Parts: sequence; C-alpha cells; structure tokens
Amino acid sequence: MSLLAIVTFDLHGAAPSEYPRVKRKLANFGLKKRLSRKGAESQTVLPANTFARKLNRKNKKEASAVRDDLRDRTCGAIASLGLRATVFVAVGGPWAWGTRRVSG
Repeated sequence: MSLLAIVTFDLHGAAPSEYPRVKRKLANFGLKKRLSRKGAESQTVLPANTFARKLNRKNKKEASAVRDDLRDRTCGAIASLGLRATVFVAVGGPWAWGTRRVSG
C-alpha cells in the first residue's frame, strides 16, 4: 500500500518572489506541484502552494511518522530562508484524489 502526502502553506509577509525559493527547497525532498493518475500520461497541476508526494510503504513507516518528518522538513526549509509561514501536512492511505475546474 502507498501513502499520499499533501503539504500546503501560507507565507506571512513575504514577497511573491519568495514562493519559487520555497518550491525549490520542497523539491529537494520529493514534493511536487503535479500528480498523475495511475496509468495516465497527463498530470494535474495542484493549486498554488500545494505540493504532493506519493510514498510506497516498503519501510513500513506509519502515516504519522511520515507527516511529522515532512512537516519538520518543510518548516525547516521555510525557516532557512528567513520566512514565516503556516504549514499544513496530511498523510494517509489508502487514498483517492480528484480535481475539477470551476467556471462561474
């Protein structure tokens, strides 16, 4: 079974130019801006400031341990840039996700 981790954040008082710096830091530990469905060639772009990572459970880590690790690494990455933020991390499995565009 695999786990899906979702990380999202809000930077406090940061310039727009800071967001790409955070994105590069998060990519260093496997968080991505895109998800693909099993067997699909196309990818779905996640909403702003939302990142995801699929993890297989070979190491048998509990979801809470993965959550804590990603939360600590994300907070550390943001702090290393001298930024303040609110960070949300969710990890679970089995999982399902979906997306839909809204036009009003």
